[in-house]
Amino acid sequence: TVLASMKRPVEDIDAAQAAWEKAAGEKVRARWQPLDPATVTSAGGATLKELYDRSVLAEGTNSEKDTYEFTVPIDVTDFTAIRLEALTDESLPGKGTGRAENSNFVLTELEVEIAPASDPEKFDRVWFAAANADYSQPKFDVLQEARTAVFTAIKPYGYAGGSVLRVRMKQESKFAGHNIGRFRLALTTDKTMAPAEFDTWYMNGPFIAADGKTAYETVYE
Repeated sequence: TVLASMKRPVEDIDAAQAAWEKAAGEKVRARWQPLDPATVTSAGGATLKELYDRSVLAEGTNSEKDTYEFTVPIDVTDFTAIRLEALTDESLPGKGTGRAENSNFVLTELEVEIAPASDPEKFDRVWFAAANADYSQPKFDVLQEARTAVFTAIKPYGYAGGSVLRVRMKQESKFAGHNIGRFRLALTTDKTMAPAEFDTWYMNGPFIAADGKTAYETVYE
């Protein structure tokens, strides 16, 4: 039948699709540069251990709240976004991503600063225009899969001659012990993947109004 013929495998097309998927995946992965920390510390007393894939695993003390601080030298002058991956690990509760008994974690803030390599204590804040995650947790379901968040900068960052990047991952939730168990940070300079310049069309708002119709009909100063 026609339907059967439409569903049958087409070797050339199937092979071309597989090749395209492989090439596309490699291109996306190449856009991100995993960061190899010079130092990584826990304010709450956890032991943070770098693994073979440049991820960091938290062990030992799991305090009620914690802040992980991650410093790394970089040589790019125009990074546009930072990616945070929360990764699963066999050693974590439920083999999940977080250190809480239910495998969860709560990241309350990601704070990033940058300093020139020539003056490594002169840090300035890196400001973000947007943050997007591949998962939200309205009912606090168990996190047993790797998750990713991308923080897009308001402009390209980086000093000629090299920079030092300092990242603070704040975990100050009301839920005790909800700290990230294993994570990896990466950055990109790809402007098409993570646009760093937002004009007023995208940045206007938020506007306060009783409803959408009122908002559209109101002139905001």
